[in-house]
Amino acid sequence: MIRVVVSAGGACRCFAPPETEVRLGSSRECDWHLPFPGVSRFHARAVMEGERLLLRDTGSKNGLFVGRERRGEVRLGLGESVSLGQARLALERLDPAEGELAISFEAGRPVTSDEELPTGTAELAAEALEPAARALLLARRTAAIHSPGPGLRRRILAEAGELLGVPTLFVGQLDRWDEVVLRDLHGVLPTSEMLAKLSLELRRGRGEADLEERWLLAPVHPGRRAFLAAGPLPAGGSEEIWKEMLLDFLAVRLLNPMEVVPEGTVEKAEPAAGGELSIPAGMVIGTSPAFQAVLAELRSIVSSQMSILLLGESGTGKEVLARLVHASSPKADGPFVAVNCAALPAELLEAELFGIVRRAATEVDAREGRFAQANGGTLFLDEVGDLPLKLQPKLLRALQEREILPVGGRHPVKVDLRIVAASNRDLPGLVASGAFSDGLFYRLAGVVVRVPPLAERREDLPLFIAEFTSRMAERHGKHLCGVTRAALARLLAWPWKGNVRELENEIEAAVLRAADGDALRAENLSEGVRKGLAVTGAEPAASAVLDEEVAVPQPGAGGALRDRRAAEERAAITEALSRTGGNVRAAAALLGLTPQGLRYKRKRLGLA
Repeated sequence: MIRVVVSAGGACRCFAPPETEVRLGSSRECDWHLPFPGVSRFHARAVMEGERLLLRDTGSKNGLFVGRERRGEVRLGLGESVSLGQARLALERLDPAEGELAISFEAGRPVTSDEELPTGTAELAAEALEPAARALLLARRTAAIHSPGPGLRRRILAEAGELLGVPTLFVGQLDRWDEVVLRDLHGVLPTSEMLAKLSLELRRGRGEADLEERWLLAPVHPGRRAFLAAGPLPAGGSEEIWKEMLLDFLAVRLLNPMEVVPEGTVEKAEPAAGGELSIPAGMVIGTSPAFQAVLAELRSIVSSQMSILLLGESGTGKEVLARLVHASSPKADGPFVAVNCAALPAELLEAELFGIVRRAATEVDAREGRFAQANGGTLFLDEVGDLPLKLQPKLLRALQEREILPVGGRHPVKVDLRIVAASNRDLPGLVASGAFSDGLFYRLAGVVVRVPPLAERREDLPLFIAEFTSRMAERHGKHLCGVTRAALARLLAWPWKGNVRELENEIEAAVLRAADGDALRAENLSEGVRKGLAVTGAEPAASAVLDEEVAVPQPGAGGALRDRRAAEERAAITEALSRTGGNVRAAAALLGLTPQGLRYKRKRLGLA
């Protein structure tokens, strides 16, 4: 694959070889717009002659230069370049995976009404893409919506139905008699007989109904019994996995905000208890089962005043979840105050938390503590497992009595706030060893929520990559057209032991290395991620046998290793299905896959 690259001062523009003659220059009227110093408004014309690019000067001020020689006409071969003012134009051969964008960006605008689908800053150009890429665009746009109303839900269903090529797409729910209740419908109304068959397939835990007509089913939550159904699929249609992935994603986004009928009640019962979640700006809402379980847990407790303890590895986004809890709670109008308990020694941390009165020490002014600052809102105690032992009794008393005593003070001060704490340490183990107060632990752990590491939610990686690339490009003033397929493949294959924080840092560094106007490419990634090297640099990073990944063809790779890997996958899948009695969702959970991923692997390995 060949591309034309025009660069100047760290910025660049990339173009596909022209099929017909094109004009290039600094004017926006040109086919190739080159906004670089020294490039005339209409600088030259270009056309391909075989594998060479023919350039003709059109009377520009600075002309075409090869070395120090000005020419009126230049034929460029691969690896050769020509100067146009301060810009350099070169013809390069490109790895096909680096020539295709897996994610592309275009400027957009925020949601302005319930009846509009937002255009995000990291989305796919739908008009120029295949259906799978357009599906990613729809998912990306839908992810920006917190609580879609009926009109918007119908528009989303209509667009999804067109992409899937199905005449019927509907939101349904099983009532207490296991009958399907239709809530939103796009297209043709299914027959009662078909609804009864779909109900049976759902209760069997299947994500696909192989009846006389094939349907796709996407339950959002077993306890709520709500689902999204699409069908019938075209006869002899393709088996693209993206169709199932799109349906599952839309089920989560469209059904979670809805008032759904709890299991064991009649259709007109009140909505299930629990609050709605208010998603903070910039938060990536993953569709993985592991992350959706976290959201389901938080949804059930956000409207209460209970303390929440978030436990998880470093870099998993615990503070983001704490902000979500605050924004979704009755105290959302109050302040959100965060303090890192590991950042200060005990003497300073006490004053940081509880404040200090004037002249408590020599030349010390009065200062309000974090508890007082968070009054009426939420106090987030990060790294609470590192809280000095000598401070733990005072914190426990503050939580029990809802009052604080500033350093040097004589009179306690009442506070009304919610506590969300987080730690990456084994707090129960610390309690057992005496390194952490058991009373404080149980006071903090009103509800304990385990935040899964990125390794358990790899389905969410593309969303993180798109969001972080767009965010970092905006932060650093870069204009990137997207992320190439090769770069995405390498990012998906990396284990990310540092979780979301490691991924965000990697993306930021890659954005800084990327040329302005170009895509984020594999060459912009760090050496370890680019080459698939482990942290030690000694071995390629190995994923689990059944890790889902984007395949990156390697030249010269033998077939023996692939055959052995396929045999191991077949054995693991067969054993999991045997242990679960053929239940695809349960088997997928055992294998660490999504149901869609397991079905895809079964088809690929001839086990379907």
